[in-house]
Amino acid sequence: MSATIPLAQKLFSGSERSPLIVVSDCIEYRALPLLRYFVASTLRSRPQAVVCAALFETTTEAFGKYFPLELRQRIHARELLGDADVLASSACISQWASAVCKKNPSGGKGISQTADGNVIVIVDSVAPYLLRHPAATLCMELVRVKAVAGVATTAVLAHRDLHSNAALACLHHVSTSRIHVEIPDDITVGATTTRVHRTVAECHVTHLKQTRTAPTARSKESSGTSKWLHTETCTVAISSSGAVKFTHTKVGQNADSASNDVERTTDDAAPKIQPHQLPYVLTDTQKRDILQGTSGGLISYQPDDADDFDDEDPDEDLDI
Repeated sequence: MSATIPLAQKLFSGSERSPLIVVSDCIEYRALPLLRYFVASTLRSRPQAVVCAALFETTTEAFGKYFPLELRQRIHARELLGDADVLASSACISQWASAVCKKNPSGGKGISQTADGNVIVIVDSVAPYLLRHPAATLCMELVRVKAVAGVATTAVLAHRDLHSNAALACLHHVSTSRIHVEIPDDITVGATTTRVHRTVAECHVTHLKQTRTAPTARSKESSGTSKWLHTETCTVAISSSGAVKFTHTKVGQNADSASNDVERTTDDAAPKIQPHQLPYVLTDTQKRDILQGTSGGLISYQPDDADDFDDEDPDEDLDI
């Protein structure tokens, strides 16, 4: 039986599609090699794909040196941090993505026409952008990038120790996948606990998965697209050469499996509940006997010496 491929590996290899991936790391452990792995895997598996890299912290030379020449030719990278006029615009990322999609490689059609849905947008860090624009503006910009014709996936990197929780919450709100990368103190596999090296990290993945649902005679639901959250934790090891390896998958509870555990009960299969008989409830016959005076019920009162009967005229003080 083959081992299960971790969800993080599926997302970074491009086999599991996600329109917007937000990767959060820390200054101590940068997850930029994961984005490079994503770029290399996508370009190798999809010959028509091209990459649009908006670089805020990395130079084009440093970003592209890990790729062979045949892949590097399909990467369109631009250093946005060094251009103050470009960075002043809140639409600098979407403008660069649009420019890449409209290029005419080899004098042919534009990328958005020849490889529709095969443009991958990479943002190496959102920190310089958030120094000049609020988080809500960044979220709207990422939505604009997703809407650019030809863009299939956008992957952005955020340093969570540089940004507020509110800013990260905004990014998570618009994302379809979020990957939290952190360095654990140790990793337990079975009965063995190993102290980890700084090149080993844990990826906590939350992915909004879409599945096609077909109507069933039992549920009588209409067909369509359903969405459910899938959570998973895996270990990723990054070597000094930039090689990435995913291991130790731990799948969390998701909405799909939880809903499958609950079997719907039809009206025919539901247990019959007998109505509870309330006390002191009269039947129609008893009510009719009471109204006709034939029920046999009688209220009898006999005054005694302690009773005080007032024989005075109640209207005596009114001078009537």
